[in-house]
Amino acid sequence: MSIFKKKEEINQINNKELKENLGNIAVKLLIDSKDIDENNLNGLKVEFAYLLKIENHGLEALYKVLYNNNIYYFAAQGNSVERIALNEGQYAMYKEITLNQWNIKE
Repeated sequence: MSIFKKKEEINQINNKELKENLGNIAVKLLIDSKDIDENNLNGLKVEFAYLLKIENHGLEALYKVLYNNNIYYFAAQGNSVERIALNEGQYAMYKEITLNQWNIKE
């Protein structure tokens, strides 16, 4: 048995259920804060920079919700999801650093 995890076990970017759950949490937070209209979600899109499940650490994700020409950024860590203040340059930088750290190719 190897002591190293395979990339596939860490990288959860293709885990549709997990992505939907995190996306739904972000949308609920945006509805609750009145940033988006729950009666008009047309054009809403969720994009993930990365989605990792790390042993002895848990979930680690960076993602954004695009809606009506606005971008809202979110981070998930362990059992917590929070809206964060980033710009697109920072988002891209954190994505690149994290994917490189875990040797994950897009």
